[in-house]
Amino acid sequence: MLNKILSAGFLLFIILQGCINLEDKISINKDGSGSMVIHYWALNKDIILGKIGDFAFTQSRVSANFNSLTTEAEDIRVEKKDTDSVTHVYLNFKFRDFNRISEAKSFARVKPYWNADKDSIIFRFSILPDSSTASQPNMTFYKLDFDFEFPSRILAANVPFNGNSIKWSKTVADLSRDNELTAIIDKKGSCGIFGFEFPVFILIGMAVIYGKLRNFSNF
Repeated sequence: MLNKILSAGFLLFIILQGCINLEDKISINKDGSGSMVIHYWALNKDIILGKIGDFAFTQSRVSANFNSLTTEAEDIRVEKKDTDSVTHVYLNFKFRDFNRISEAKSFARVKPYWNADKDSIIFRFSILPDSSTASQPNMTFYKLDFDFEFPSRILAANVPFNGNSIKWSKTVADLSRDNELTAIIDKKGSCGIFGFEFPVFILIGMAVIYGKLRNFSNF
């Protein structure tokens, strides 16, 4: 009887791990440091002992899950709304090295990669599969939205991109398989004629015009 109760409890834990909606806005600098603005939420009835899996819903647990030797959680806000029976968590998350964000407990199921060579930066962001959770009913209703902003323009990616940003959306049901976002970032960050070179051309043009006016005044 005890084994049946433990098995039922473990199954319930697996099911509830996926009942999360997540919005994560991520900004990465050239040196691999950066920050995130994180918002996640869940139904109050799904939150057991202040957490769902590695996602916490109390101030102290959120701090413990997002802080590590190379990461820091700031401005943590937990809002429990009885009107819609939902608890929301908001926080700012800073990291010194993108490659080490998985040291924070809430990113334990993520594999990050950031490596710069002479001309470009290779970026990868993988979410490890969780078939037990993904196979549960209604997991398509739970959204995982990531907005990445890179320090310069994207040269190539395995999903559509716009300039230096990528919007990547998944559902918990997608966690039945590997999910990896990859991109190549222009390390030089050339701005073209409308960036650095444009003011230079303006200065050169003004110098030429001034020279011609000066020569004209000598006649």
